[in-house]
Amino acid sequence: MKKIISAILALVLIVGICTAALAENLYEELEQEYQEAIAMLGEERYMDASGVFRALKEYADAPRYAMYCEAVSAGESGFYPTAVLNFTSLGDFLDSPIRAAYYAALSYEYQEKYEDAAELLNKISLFKDSNRRLLTYPGKIKERDYRLADEAEQDGRLEYALSVFKKLIPYRDSESRAEGVQEKINARDYDAASELEAQNKLEEALKAFIALGDYRDSAARADAVQEKINDRDYQQAAEWESKDELDKAYEMFVALDSYRDSAERAAKLENEVMYRRGMQYLADAKYDGSYSYNASYKMAYNTFTALGDYKDSTQKAYDLGLTSFASFIYLDDTTASFRFHDKYGIVNFASNTITRPTWQEVSYRTNNCMMIKDDGKYGLADADGNILSECKWDEITNVGDGLLIARKMTYREKTSYYSSSRYYSHSFTLLKPDGTEMLSEYKCIGASNFTDESTYASNYSIKAPAFYDGLMRIRNKDDLWGFVDVEGQIVIPCSYQSAHEFSNGVAAVCKNGKWGYIDTTGNYVIQPMFIVAQDFNKYGLAEVQTGSGWNVIDRDCNLIYFIGSELISEADEGGYARFEAAIWAIASQVEAADEVAAELTERVKNYTAERGMTIEKFFEEECGGTAKGLAELFGYYYYPTEEEMGI
Repeated sequence: MKKIISAILALVLIVGICTAALAENLYEELEQEYQEAIAMLGEERYMDASGVFRALKEYADAPRYAMYCEAVSAGESGFYPTAVLNFTSLGDFLDSPIRAAYYAALSYEYQEKYEDAAELLNKISLFKDSNRRLLTYPGKIKERDYRLADEAEQDGRLEYALSVFKKLIPYRDSESRAEGVQEKINARDYDAASELEAQNKLEEALKAFIALGDYRDSAARADAVQEKINDRDYQQAAEWESKDELDKAYEMFVALDSYRDSAERAAKLENEVMYRRGMQYLADAKYDGSYSYNASYKMAYNTFTALGDYKDSTQKAYDLGLTSFASFIYLDDTTASFRFHDKYGIVNFASNTITRPTWQEVSYRTNNCMMIKDDGKYGLADADGNILSECKWDEITNVGDGLLIARKMTYREKTSYYSSSRYYSHSFTLLKPDGTEMLSEYKCIGASNFTDESTYASNYSIKAPAFYDGLMRIRNKDDLWGFVDVEGQIVIPCSYQSAHEFSNGVAAVCKNGKWGYIDTTGNYVIQPMFIVAQDFNKYGLAEVQTGSGWNVIDRDCNLIYFIGSELISEADEGGYARFEAAIWAIASQVEAADEVAAELTERVKNYTAERGMTIEKFFEEECGGTAKGLAELFGYYYYPTEEEMGI
């Protein structure tokens, strides 16, 4: 057994030695073939070398050498695109970049693109025959261009042929060829100009004959065509004049200048034409988006000024001068105001009318309705200056839906109330844009406001009436409140002792001393049952006062939470309610009522907390239990009610 194992091991050893010897011999053979192929490459035997390299397969760089040899063979055989593609794929292998450029140049040369070929060969001028080829290109370019020019002439592309032959001079007979082509072009254009004249296309024919210069009788033909044009235009101008199309006739006679009596006829038309242009400038004088003098308006002024006493030009120039040299402000697309000697007038571009400067102010309101001011009072006028509403109002504002609210302020002497001598009453009237006063039979629109002399200049503006949810509250002569729509029609009859404006679809109203809520049709949403009721906010909640205190309810009269027990002291359950009423009495007389109420309440809470006193005690002792006392303590303005004033 041992002898058998020993024999096997000896056999394995012998096989290994033999295999190693064979492998070494094989490597030596491959290397020898590899070197022989490289030698063939040096001898420029590219196809032979390629075959050997291909046979060597993946040995060393054999694949890249094989591609290199095949690329050279392709290039030398005239297959330039294949050669360029292969050399480009080889990247920086050997001289592949140079050969790629060389064979690309040969490809351009084959296509007669000698300029492109030269650009490449100039970069590798020392490679192979690059320099020799470069020396041949100038001649080849001239030969190519001469042939192309000849072909162009034969094909009728004469302008191209002419330009090339001119560039080739003095190559071969290029100069005489250029002269021959120019003669062909002139003859062609002369015939074309004659054809245009025959077709009565005179302007085109004139241009063509002028371009021909002194060729044949082109100059004389041009003069003849110009005469035809002048005669035609003269007849056209005369026809326009007979049809009262004077602007066209004038321009044509001016253009004809000294032809026949054109200058004299133009002079006769000039004044009337300029007058009509001035009127057109006025019609074109519209708002152009800038707040400077309108260019057309200025042109109208200059035109009428130049016309002197022709027709009413002097008057028009005067009227326009008022605006041209005044402070000019556009009110809308067709209307502007202007200032002259501290007075304002109106310019209506649509109707070309001017209203002389009369008023202290002019501003746009709505629907071509202008607000005017005279002697400190406001009124309304239309775009032509016609008075729509006399200047008797203290303020006029837009209220939407094309309507206006006019405020009139009156005052009453009173010497014993709050130590003030005069109180102002603010009443409002609804106006249509035509100046019609609506609802004049009613005692009050919205709510009348009263201010004393010391608070008239308050930072808080007087609240003007407005439409809320399409309705506005009014009060009749019996002091009952109702609501009207934007047409001034009674929608909800005057039957309430008091009423708030609509807020979020409902309004608080007082009936028989109790407050409830109605919708925009006048139907009760919540029956009258409260001592005081505030407006519903955007969340659908409102504060109401009952006998037990203040509560917050929703639109279905559900109690959301009870605030009276937390805020009202046991000693005086009505004290906080009176304080709340005073807060709202102050806040409701300004625009930002909710913000002012919240701000004032917070200030009171901080004030009382610092002094360790209840709100009820503070309100009674330091404010006298009145809204006026509360307002004065914290620097707010308060306008007394009619009841407080004894009115």
